[in-house]
Amino acid sequence: MDLIHTTFYTFENKSAASNNEDSFFIILTDALTFKSLTYETNIKPHFGNSISAAEWSKHVDGNSDVSIHLIGANTGAVVILTDRESLSRHNSPIQPKSVTDNILKCISFTTKTKFDLFYIGPKENIVGTITAAVKCFNIYSEKTSKTPAKTMNFEMYHLVDGHNKAICDRFKSQLEVLSKGISMSRVITEMPPNIMGPDYLEAFTREALKEFGEKIVITSLAGLDLEKEGFGGIYNVGKGANQAPRLIHVEYDGSDNENLKTIAIVGKGITFDTGGYTIKGRTGMPGMKRDCGGAAAALGSFYCLVKGEVKAKLHLLLCIAENAVGPNALKPDDVIKMYSGKSVEVNNTDAEGRLVLGDGVAYAKQILKCNVIVDVATLTGAQAYHSGKFHGSVFTNSANMEDIFVKCGREISGEMVHPLLFCPELYMPDLESLVADMKNANLGNMSAPPSSLAAHFIGAQIDHGKDVEWVHLDIAAPAKYLEYSTGFGASLIATTIKHYVNSVSNQ
Repeated sequence: MDLIHTTFYTFENKSAASNNEDSFFIILTDALTFKSLTYETNIKPHFGNSISAAEWSKHVDGNSDVSIHLIGANTGAVVILTDRESLSRHNSPIQPKSVTDNILKCISFTTKTKFDLFYIGPKENIVGTITAAVKCFNIYSEKTSKTPAKTMNFEMYHLVDGHNKAICDRFKSQLEVLSKGISMSRVITEMPPNIMGPDYLEAFTREALKEFGEKIVITSLAGLDLEKEGFGGIYNVGKGANQAPRLIHVEYDGSDNENLKTIAIVGKGITFDTGGYTIKGRTGMPGMKRDCGGAAAALGSFYCLVKGEVKAKLHLLLCIAENAVGPNALKPDDVIKMYSGKSVEVNNTDAEGRLVLGDGVAYAKQILKCNVIVDVATLTGAQAYHSGKFHGSVFTNSANMEDIFVKCGREISGEMVHPLLFCPELYMPDLESLVADMKNANLGNMSAPPSSLAAHFIGAQIDHGKDVEWVHLDIAAPAKYLEYSTGFGASLIATTIKHYVNSVSNQ
């Protein structure tokens, strides 16, 4: 099983121009750093064969107001990002959208398929820059016309006393792992649903993690066994499809301290969402192959954390189903029982993500005894109205966790999130039912913001996070950009959990 189909990334520290003459180079920096660069010190040692002092002076030097300077269609370009000190407070100093957009423009200038990205900028922006750059190519293709695979080599430098300093080998290895985790997430959400169904997603997960051998334990519960064990949310959402719904559980114990917390990453893996009997329209259904974006992000982040040997006990829970229409499918007015023991009146079969995640988080709390639960999903279309297309939404019972995710998203991964309202005492009445403990949706005059209400439903399965730190990430909009999958969330979760574990272990 080929996990990465059409694009490959390498990380090296060498002279791109002299060693890769068949490549198109992209020098990436920001306006503030650019002011400190000189041709002789920072550019000539790496690109002297491709850019003369005269060309540098003509095309680039002293002109930081233009974002892209094309040196030549067969040579390369220089990208200068906005002065990071002029950015608004809800943007990231990494400028991830600008990184992606400008690299895409540079790629369009040439017919070459090999690229060298040469970054010179703040060291703290490197992880986020890689996160944005890895999203620049289509990751999967079934086209019959054979085109050469694109490759991108990354060279990452920061300035020390005005000179380019290469990143260390250890950091370089971490970036390689991160790029693979993101690419893994992108493949899952880009593959067509006639391939990436529940069966294939389980096989993909096992293949992606097999390198860890006995370091991890993988178990799967599927079909009627889900119902038997009480996973009414996952089972009922997926029971109408040809392939059985399932819960995949992967356990990793890297902790060396009994006081460290146990962390669960729970992902929504709806391999295709028709909406069920509350069926989507002809414009709303295409693209629903990406409704497994939460599971994809969860798997990608888990891969990065295990590969990095994070000092924590981790549980990966993938709640997988296809939301199909059929004689056995879930119907509006059905009453089902969740793993939490709560009964739910289903009034919207297209509000299925909260049903599968509700089972996942309840299992993480009740059985796995996790102290920290992070769930991630392409949950609501309304997320875009809350935080836009370039930020995800974060919803949590913990002000500390909210701050950590917002800060790490903005300052480390570049995958930004903005807080949703957490107020169950005011908004859970929106889900009151006459025949069950709650409804799964509000179809009328709701008081809560829609994305917040969906998250509150998930929280109701774990007493709204009582005795645990619970974080819900809604990534519906940023999971896609320019008609391709981004793998949004893999970098955010991996870097944030790593930061969190390090901060806890140092206390």
